[in-house]
Amino acid sequence: MRIFDHLLDVSGRSSVAAFWSSLMMLVTGTVAAVWLIERHVDPAFLPQGMTNAQLGLAVAALGFLMLSVLAVRRLRDRNRSPAWWLVLVVAPVALEALSQTLRFNGGETWLIQSLSFFSLVLAIWALLELGCMPSAQGSRDARDRFVRPAAWHTGARAGPPAWLDDKVLRSNAGVCRLVVDASAANRGQTVRWPAGRASRDVLN
Repeated sequence: MRIFDHLLDVSGRSSVAAFWSSLMMLVTGTVAAVWLIERHVDPAFLPQGMTNAQLGLAVAALGFLMLSVLAVRRLRDRNRSPAWWLVLVVAPVALEALSQTLRFNGGETWLIQSLSFFSLVLAIWALLELGCMPSAQGSRDARDRFVRPAAWHTGARAGPPAWLDDKVLRSNAGVCRLVVDASAANRGQTVRWPAGRASRDVLN
């Protein structure tokens, strides 16, 4: 399923629409899994020494890992360094976790409130940057940038340019659009254009 690529493949890019659809699926799946583990999983079926809470924490950690993958893909789509993931994803979670730890252990009220405030600010910034800002021009969104298929077949090695990844292409006639998934499974496919031309082995 294509949507899982946005949660498992850190090497690509994700548009705003892909970010939100993947995020909704991730949040829903993680919350549902943790709830089921806490309420309906018999501890007798768990590995020896593992509790429901520990399994739920492991699932939540996996969800956070997938969220990180999605954030890195979105940052790349914004033409920003993936290192911003530390500020937009890791920092808010770490600050809130530290705040709750201090609250549980009776820490200073002003420090707890300060940590929670900065965590909230970073979370809002992350939501705006990752979920609202459009793709940077020239990064991924080639839906506004069409390529002539004839340009693929020049030189010794036929095939799409290196930057091609799930692009929307249009023929010279301008009436046919094709989404090409640049994966090994599609190698050697034949693509037919409106004028009857055939571009073979598009993904050599």
